[in-house]
Formats: sequence, structure tokens, C-alpha cells
Amino acid sequence: MKAKALLLACVVVGALAPAALAAPREVNVHFRGTVDKGLPLDFGPTRPALRVKLGEKRTIPYRLTNFTKEPMHLKAVLKVEPAEATKAFRVVKGLSLSPVLVQPGESKVLPVEFVVAPDLPTSAPELTVGFVLSKGAK
Repeated sequence: MKAKALLLACVVVGALAPAALAAPREVNVHFRGTVDKGLPLDFGPTRPALRVKLGEKRTIPYRLTNFTKEPMHLKAVLKVEPAEATKAFRVVKGLSLSPVLVQPGESKVLPVEFVVAPDLPTSAPELTVGFVLSKGAK
């Protein structure tokens, strides 16, 4: 009887093993950066896209240059497409979480730390992530 139970356990575990050992799902994430019309800024990602494993924390640097002679307080608004993927894309640290101050003529790199959650709908094989910069409160 013990031999049958052991054999059954091995068969069940063996049947589950391939799924348990399967690599995490990956998606292509495309990045964009835009500014409100009329703002004299240069803003965008340092790379156009990354291949990302779901659940893995990643970082994408954005570059920002202020061409004015005045300091600018900025805020970033996140947009994720397709819309059904919005809840699965999570900014851990960076742009959309806090205002940005850029001095006259200053260029800086702004790292954005993010995770694409494992519950990303399978209907979203790739994402486009954009940040729109606008003037924010001081």
C-alpha cells in the first residue's frame, strides 16, 4: 500500500513539476516621454524598450533637460496602454510618485523603478508606458 501511495505521489508531483519550473512570463515594455505643449524641456527614456519578467523589479532611466533660465517644478502623469494593463504596472520609485525640480539649464537622469505584476492580463502581451511632464506646484 505504501508503495502505491509513493508511486502516486511521484506521478502527481511529476505532472506538476513542468508548470512549477516554467520560466516566468515576459513582456516587452515600450517607454515614452512627453511634455506639455510649450514647455522648453527635453524629456524621454534612455532606452525605447525593455524585455521584462513579470514580478521582477526593473529600472528605466529618463533624461530631462531644462532649457529655460528659471527653475521648474514639474509633475509627471503616468499612462499605460493597453488600459487593462494599468493596474499591473506599478511604479516603485521615481517620476509619478514625487515632484521634480530642475534648475535653469540643468540636465538630469531620473531613474524609474517599476514592476509589472504577475496578474497582468494575458490579453496584454506588451505595454506602452508613458510619462507626461507638466508644471507642478512649488
